[in-house]
Amino acid sequence: MSNGTTIVCQVSLKSRPTTYTYLQNKANRLGVSVEDLKKFYVCREVITQVNKGKDVMELVKDVEAFNRLTTEKPWLDIVAMNSRGKTNKRKVTAEAKPDINAVTESVVVQEVKLSDETEAYLKRKEELIGKDNLERIHKQVWGAEEEAEAELRANPF
Repeated sequence: MSNGTTIVCQVSLKSRPTTYTYLQNKANRLGVSVEDLKKFYVCREVITQVNKGKDVMELVKDVEAFNRLTTEKPWLDIVAMNSRGKTNKRKVTAEAKPDINAVTESVVVQEVKLSDETEAYLKRKEELIGKDNLERIHKQVWGAEEEAEAELRANPF
């Protein structure tokens, strides 16, 4: 390997060769440093056993070093960092404090024009059933939900 390095599993203490390029690409994807990847590396063999239900402490070779490591970063965050493509399935603890003034949800209301076929269908339905009957049916089906939504729109807090 032209730019080779070795990483050591923090649980089993087994090492494996890798390249700096691979580590750099993975670090960029995860938003961490190469040093953190190396520091918190856990081999696939350990991750697989843990995912199958084995207690990680049964696999740890150096308990004291592992305990120091997990005081720096929670075990589930370490697992997420080392699980291939599964980081989005695990909640990784954010190190930054959340901004309490940040907007948490953005709602965009967009009015969409119905197709000509749908407009024709609705007009024909109104002709056959009658406007009053349609309003009554609509209220029976959607009434309570629409009233609750209207109340929320009127008083969002």
